[in-house]
Amino acid sequence: MKKYLISLKSFIAFYSSLAFGVINFIVCFAVCMLFYIGIGGKIGGFWDGVALCAIICLITMALNFTLLYFGLKILFRPIKRLLGAITAIANGDFEARAERKLHGHRTDYVYMHELDELVVNVNKMAQKLQKHEQLQKEFVSNVSHEMKTPISSIAALSEMIEGGVSEERAVRYAASIGAEANRLSKLCTDMLKLTRLDSGAAVRLDETVRIDEQIRQCIISLSQSYGEREFELNLSPLSVRSNAGLLNQIWRNLIENALKYSQPSGKIFVRCCACDSFAQVSIKDEGIGISCEKLDKIFDRFYQCEESHKELGSGLGLSIVRTALDLLGGQIKYESEPGVGTEARVKIPL
Repeated sequence: MKKYLISLKSFIAFYSSLAFGVINFIVCFAVCMLFYIGIGGKIGGFWDGVALCAIICLITMALNFTLLYFGLKILFRPIKRLLGAITAIANGDFEARAERKLHGHRTDYVYMHELDELVVNVNKMAQKLQKHEQLQKEFVSNVSHEMKTPISSIAALSEMIEGGVSEERAVRYAASIGAEANRLSKLCTDMLKLTRLDSGAAVRLDETVRIDEQIRQCIISLSQSYGEREFELNLSPLSVRSNAGLLNQIWRNLIENALKYSQPSGKIFVRCCACDSFAQVSIKDEGIGISCEKLDKIFDRFYQCEESHKELGSGLGLSIVRTALDLLGGQIKYESEPGVGTEARVKIPL
């Protein structure tokens, strides 16, 4: 499929030449006829010829300017509509869209001309800005809500301790304050990670990373927090050219999710291998699982599908994973069944 039906410069040149040619012919014919009739059917002499040419040029230029001035109004209509939309977007109205005129004979072409392409891209930009603004508002609202809960708990428990309670209760309340403070700290850390990933800074993909060794180190590190858990590992020696920091973050979040949402007696299966120029990693648990209608939402920021486990996380872990994978050119797919378990499948370009 071709990109343009006609280029903008060809469009202007064609209509300008057509207008000039038609007007020139009409004016020459009319002036010659007038001179021919006016001087008795004879056109002679040098100065008569000069005068004739000068009159023809002046009349042609005047008529050509007039025709182009009003004719180009047709061309400038989409420019004015486009300018109106851009002005509205610049003033913060991200719902504004530039009107695009569709042509029936445009089926074999992507765009009518460059202006048509510009209209499409401006509308895409406005759509992305509108989505970004909506996400920003939701993000601020969610952050406020998520921070309010632990802060309120800390304040309430502190007041109870100040009011005078038994030593046993004071110790218990202090432990709860520490847990809420840790939860708040983790929320802030996760938000900082997302902010860095969202900043659009270039990510270097020039490190040689042993994925199997990274996964082993993550399991050893997390086992210190979650105690001895049973893992079944099938890790082929696997190296990729990528970003070690982002990959480590991905494995840590996914393995921690498997630990959090499965019983201490449940087994966690981890395997990695190379297939079709991709490194493929699977992390599967025997946990509570996720229902089908909630699988599409698990990557949304602050979304926590299991109400009884909200205290275990901030709802940002999988958002961090997906954003990091987007930067690495990778993919992730979740399969789950309530009461059976969940499997996360990740693909990273070798």
